Amino acid sequence: MSFRFQIDHLDHDGLLIETFDPVDLRWDYRLREKGTIWYKLALSDPLLTRDQIASRKTDWQLNLLVDEIDVFPLAAGIHTAVNMKSEEGVIEVYGADWLEWLDQPYPFPDT
Repeated sequence: MSFRFQIDHLDHDGLLIETFDPVDLRWDYRLREKGTIWYKLALSDPLLTRDQIASRKTDWQLNLLVDEIDVFPLAAGIHTAVNMKSEEGVIEVYGADWLEWLDQPYPFPDT
């Protein structure tokens, strides 16, 4: 049996933008508190383009793939920050689960 993680990038309507394999990944789930995610994507990934990640403008969904067949969603939320680390050849992406929406005015400002 094999396991690996993938991250779907979605627009706010839930439509898939692209699916990525993270280079590095950390996430936490907290009962009754906001969960977070942090991951890196390789700048050399041919699927990566400028409009696929934007702070407060795109969403994420962490999936567990089992035997490259079964997909299990583990967590989801909104991207909160994106940092290019060109010296490392990666983009660092931060996010929070859906409780983040409660900390923001509605609708999100266009910034």
